[in-house]
Amino acid sequence: MDEAIASTREGLRFFMSRGITPRFTTWCPEPTTPLGRENPDGAPLEYHLRLLEAYTETLRENGLTAPPGYGPAGPGRAVFSVSSFMDALTPEPGEGE
Repeated sequence: MDEAIASTREGLRFFMSRGITPRFTTWCPEPTTPLGRENPDGAPLEYHLRLLEAYTETLRENGLTAPPGYGPAGPGRAVFSVSSFMDALTPEPGEGE
């Protein structure tokens, strides 16, 4: 898990240091694949939490805001399934009203 988080953080730093805010999609195993059959529960919750921490910290370190097109940031405001990472981001001033 530590190696996966570090690798993801390195990739985030590469892009975000260049002003690119990547979309963050959570990985899950497909149930009919060998990996899905061997690990039907997917990654532990800690893995997903640490990924979100790495994403939000790197975003902040680079002075970037949430990527456009996913609706407003903040808990419970995701507009479609792959935008749930937006729940972990702080709303911009005036967005939470």
